[in-house]
Amino acid sequence: MALTFRSAPRISQAQFARVLQRYRSPCAPIAAECYDIICSYGLDPAVALAFFGHESVFGTRGVAVQTLNWGNVRTPFKVERAVGTHPRNFAIFRSWQDGLRDWCERINERYINQRGLDTVEKAIPVYAPSSDGNNEARYIEHVHQLVAAWIAEDRQTSAPDAAALRDALLDLPPDRTEDDPDVLLERVMPMLKPLALLNTVREQRLPMLVYRPLVGELMLTYVIDEERSVTFINEDHLRAWGVDEPTLYRRAIYNLRAKPWTPRPGLIGAGPGALLIFNGRDGYDATRVILPELFQRFAAAIPGNLVIGVPNRDFLIAFGDADAQVFAQIRAQIEVDAATQQHPISAQLLTYRDGALAVYDPRAAPGA
Repeated sequence: MALTFRSAPRISQAQFARVLQRYRSPCAPIAAECYDIICSYGLDPAVALAFFGHESVFGTRGVAVQTLNWGNVRTPFKVERAVGTHPRNFAIFRSWQDGLRDWCERINERYINQRGLDTVEKAIPVYAPSSDGNNEARYIEHVHQLVAAWIAEDRQTSAPDAAALRDALLDLPPDRTEDDPDVLLERVMPMLKPLALLNTVREQRLPMLVYRPLVGELMLTYVIDEERSVTFINEDHLRAWGVDEPTLYRRAIYNLRAKPWTPRPGLIGAGPGALLIFNGRDGYDATRVILPELFQRFAAAIPGNLVIGVPNRDFLIAFGDADAQVFAQIRAQIEVDAATQQHPISAQLLTYRDGALAVYDPRAAPGA
């Protein structure tokens, strides 16, 4: 099957970071930022990482060590972004982030938009032609192998959450007798989950969840709130009830807004160090990231841009990016929490742009 450049993330941010750490890549300390950069261009981090691996063993071999050139390109896509040319005729960039942005823009514009080369198979003969001494077939095969291996490893690492999902899907509360769709719709709630969870559902041949892609590596799933547990809604449920996903979405959002809730602790501090924290532990703290009205006053009161983290189901933190030190500290903690806490969601940072939820653009960060 052809491997597309543009895709929802095929691997999690944690897996992306694990690969860079394993090879002691110079990009390991900025793994989260690199992941977000790739996602902000609508490209798949796994494919971008595989190119990085093939070209320079993740920045540890060859001229890339000196050039900070993610894809070992000879000329920059944007001339002003390069700071020179290596004696071996490769573009030199000021930072790994600049080299990565240039690679992403090159793939999006020069390969996909201008030439229609939207898959690895189509692009490699142009990107790394045999006339330059490259083995095109081996390059394509290597990218496929790397991406497949990382996806498999990512699934293994998230096995505890997968087991919990399987229980939620298959082990319904024994005393449930309600099957009236109108009654059940009163208890339907949205629940934020990583898109990678769908791989587990397919792998274990479970009923496919009803879901809505959100932004980046996130999606909305739907659950029936059983007070002490939840039951995920799958496609079989919708067929039996005669309800479509848009109807389910509207009702779930209505129910989320109507649900009594205390954010705990809510707003902390003021100015560049102000925080807005949702930790009410009702199972929907992170999911409330989809309600823009909860962030409007806070965003207007803080300097800089609004940044939101949802590392796990029961925790959401919003903050500003005006203070570089505060930004770095909170971002680092979000990454730790996403990798270590129960019910993990994502270390990817979010924001609101023109009233719509979006992946936070690292270029807006202090010092970027």
